[in-house]
Amino acid sequence: MAKKIFITIGVIAVVAIGVLVYLNNAGRKQEVVRIGAILPLSGNLAQLGESGRTGLLLAEEYINSKNNNKKIKFLFEDGKANPTASINAANKLITLDKIDIVFSIISAVELSIVPIQEKEHFLMFSHSSHPQLSNVNDLFFRQSQTVQQESDFILSNIDSIATLTICYMSDDYGVAFEKEMQGKIQPNRIKSVVSFLPTESNFATIAKKAIDAKSDKIVICAGGKNIADFVKKLREQNYSGEIITTLAYIVSGANKNTKDVKNLSMIDFKKVTVDKEFEDFIHNYKTKTGEKIGTAELMFFNSAWIVYTNSINGNMPQQISAEIKNHTTQNILGNIVTITNTNDILPELEIIKQ
Repeated sequence: MAKKIFITIGVIAVVAIGVLVYLNNAGRKQEVVRIGAILPLSGNLAQLGESGRTGLLLAEEYINSKNNNKKIKFLFEDGKANPTASINAANKLITLDKIDIVFSIISAVELSIVPIQEKEHFLMFSHSSHPQLSNVNDLFFRQSQTVQQESDFILSNIDSIATLTICYMSDDYGVAFEKEMQGKIQPNRIKSVVSFLPTESNFATIAKKAIDAKSDKIVICAGGKNIADFVKKLREQNYSGEIITTLAYIVSGANKNTKDVKNLSMIDFKKVTVDKEFEDFIHNYKTKTGEKIGTAELMFFNSAWIVYTNSINGNMPQQISAEIKNHTTQNILGNIVTITNTNDILPELEIIKQ
């Protein structure tokens, strides 16, 4: 009898352990890092928003294929590149969807969301270059080049006596960039400064103003596919000098319409050599979805990777933030980024010349 009781107790113990292991594993499989993304999915900058969504869905599929215990999931909202619409989207994600990690892009949008982020204490990842998006608070990171980094990079890659015409879109990004450039070079080297509205469509007039300054190089700080029209008008009006564009040009896809323009130098993220497994994954994803994976897509992929890999000690905003700041550099599948004490996550840059 005692032996039967002992066996019965042993069986119960084994079953109990098995149930606990199963429940534990089941619980682990249900662990998900949920992230809201406010992107311009309609309007003039929709291409940028779609690129962001593609990069995040690529990250979601890649990460989830590698790990059975912890997943990542994105919820998308159309911010329309509009502060009011984006504030409404942020409030929906936080209150209704119970999201406490948010990705976004467009500096005016992100600056408008900051007061909500500071009040609700969610983790936010910006992807814009405005100086005011540095050192916001411990839970706010900016994964992008900065206007300081970008202006320094341009000036380090041109002749120190070359004269410049600076053309910029009069949004927060453009205004900040122009101010940085003005403060870093001798005034006599700047032949002219030409600004234009985000709604500008008459690039023939803007191009003539830039050409009339007779500078060695024209630097364009603007995003949007229509900026390609500006570059083409410069050549149509016989400007033969070097045209230099900031990263916003490639990120917004404008470069796709100026592939035949010569003496065009475009800032881009530095290309890295990835391992064959990831290269094959990207190839298969492109074949399956028909999506292209370029600069903007990989920028958002990198942000997803940073948040996910730094959620090892928990999914709460404070836990992820602390883990990110424990490392001054991070390797994202071969792409090295530098994390500053102002919560800027800086990519390596290069110049693509045509």
